[in-house]
Amino acid sequence: MFKEFTETAVAKAKEDISVPQGIIVLIAVASFVTGLIIGIVCASGAKASRSRKIKKSSFRAEDYSKDLDFDDEDDEGFEYSF
Repeated sequence: MFKEFTETAVAKAKEDISVPQGIIVLIAVASFVTGLIIGIVCASGAKASRSRKIKKSSFRAEDYSKDLDFDDEDDEGFEYSF
């Protein structure tokens, strides 16, 4: 069975096959449009996901740095060494 399949494939490969240029252009345009649509859909999905992550995060660096307040002296007498 495998031998018959390979012989048929080799016989078809040796034949001259012509494909009209119109079909080649149609395939190229269809591939481009399909890729464009899939790219737009994926990009919009990633953008929506990223915006949801940003909205969920309530961390603000400015507020955090103000809350640290390194200028006040420590009441317990600990010294920080870095």
